[in-house]
Amino acid sequence: MQNYIEINYGRNLSIAELEKFSGYNRYYLMRLFKAQTGFTILQYINQIRKRVAEDALKRNISQKEIAYQLGFFSPAAFWLWKKRRM
Repeated sequence: MQNYIEINYGRNLSIAELEKFSGYNRYYLMRLFKAQTGFTILQYINQIRKRVAEDALKRNISQKEIAYQLGFFSPAAFWLWKKRRM
C-alpha cells in the first residue's frame, strides 16, 4: 500500500481507490495502515507531499507547477496547504 501511495500521491488518491486497490474494506484498511506505519493515510500522503514540495522549491520550480504535480486543483489550494504544513 505504501508503494502504491508513493507512486500515485499526485493523483488525489481517495480512500475508495485505496480500498479497491487493496481489496480491504475502508475501516480495516485505515486501521491496518495506521498500525503498520504509525500514520493515518492522509498523514502519510501529506508527508510525501511535503518532502516533494520542499525538494521542488529548492530547485526553484514554480508553485503552480508544484501544486499540480502534488495533486492540488489550484495553486491557491497548494498555498493554503503549504501555509498550514510547512
